[in-house]
Amino acid sequence: MAQGPIESIEIFMYQGREVRISCLVYPWGDATQLDNFEIAREAGKRKKTKVERYHAGSMWRTNKDLARTSKGKTERQHYPSGAYSLLRSGIEAVNNYGLIKFAPDTEISEIEDHKLKVRRAAIEIMTNGGSVVELETLAKQHNEPLIRELDTKRNIRKKMAQQNLRRGTVAIDSRGRRNPRVMAAVTEAAIGNLNWRIESMWSIASRLDTRSRGVTSIIRQRRALYRQVRLQFDPHCEAVWKAEDAGTRPKNVQIQPGWLDELSGLPEHEAMYETLRHFRNAFELVKEAPFCKNARHMAEDCKRAMWAIEEQQDVHLYNALKRILEGTRWFFALDHLEQRVIFPLALLMADLRRRERARRRVTHEKGKFKITRNLAPYEFGMIAHAFSSFVKELAWEKDGELMPEAIANPMRPRIKPLLKTVFAAMREDDWIKVKRNLLKIEAIL
Repeated sequence: MAQGPIESIEIFMYQGREVRISCLVYPWGDATQLDNFEIAREAGKRKKTKVERYHAGSMWRTNKDLARTSKGKTERQHYPSGAYSLLRSGIEAVNNYGLIKFAPDTEISEIEDHKLKVRRAAIEIMTNGGSVVELETLAKQHNEPLIRELDTKRNIRKKMAQQNLRRGTVAIDSRGRRNPRVMAAVTEAAIGNLNWRIESMWSIASRLDTRSRGVTSIIRQRRALYRQVRLQFDPHCEAVWKAEDAGTRPKNVQIQPGWLDELSGLPEHEAMYETLRHFRNAFELVKEAPFCKNARHMAEDCKRAMWAIEEQQDVHLYNALKRILEGTRWFFALDHLEQRVIFPLALLMADLRRRERARRRVTHEKGKFKITRNLAPYEFGMIAHAFSSFVKELAWEKDGELMPEAIANPMRPRIKPLLKTVFAAMREDDWIKVKRNLLKIEAIL
């Protein structure tokens, strides 16, 4: 992971069209699109031409399963929202195996259920004092339903477990002797093969997780950059962040002067100039969504601040620094929204859907499934609280109006109605609508 991204021209199939775009390709295989491009296609009964726009900063991930199911028409998956969306996708894929937590309707939960049935069968065979014929009948009662369940499986370890279970229904050992004990031993061997399958799943998940770790490293690098900038204005934030990262409360935080408090004196300006140059160069390297838009403005403001120092224009310098400080506020608002609201909400909704699928496999119930707060009241309550904290970062008043001294930014009028819509959707218990509007806010930020 130490190697950085490489700029290259990527050629691949997407929705039946060959796409050729300039990208930053990361060591783990994901790519960030560097230029805008368009695809024109005919849509609808009247075959009207529809132009689809793909903006710079979008991220792409190779998807072999999608390439196979689309017969080669789509080889990569598009993530217009960028890094956070890509991270959610990778972790949800690992969750589908059930390796992070044992959730219903995942492969690992199914295997654990198989293992429990096998273990119970082996114990009952070992502890039963009946005749050989009675024990064989008992073994068939326990093993045959599981043998039928494993008929549809393709994994070699599951097939070997199925063979163990078949052999476990006959009380004959390797020498051809009637031996009731061998049934329990062979049945128990099925657990070993199922455990091997779990180990291989961990290996698959680790490859998936490599991509997630890579995307996480991008997010952490961007967060570290914005923290460095913010520390120039509020040095005391370092103690606050250390406490937050450790899951504790900050203690004895002392407020210290920052850039906006130290605008007099040439030596300070010289040090500030070099720091601004460093930040400008760092922001110009940020290409992935959703950070690239903010980073462009930050780089421009750093240039303006440097010009103001060169020309000794203290008023222009003060205004440029205020805009840089404002840019850090919007970044941390976005990071809060993603990490504490959208991400846990997406995982919770996916988990609830898996539980419902598992339940309906047993009950054979039909009809539309609606996700409501009463399915997980504590979790939804925590997400609602996290969203309220995000709104406070945007200086939202109780009466639903932004305070006059709030962050002065052209995005504010666009975000305000969406915040109201999210609160209304929470009251209506419509969490699909909540998530849809949260993603709209993410796109604006």
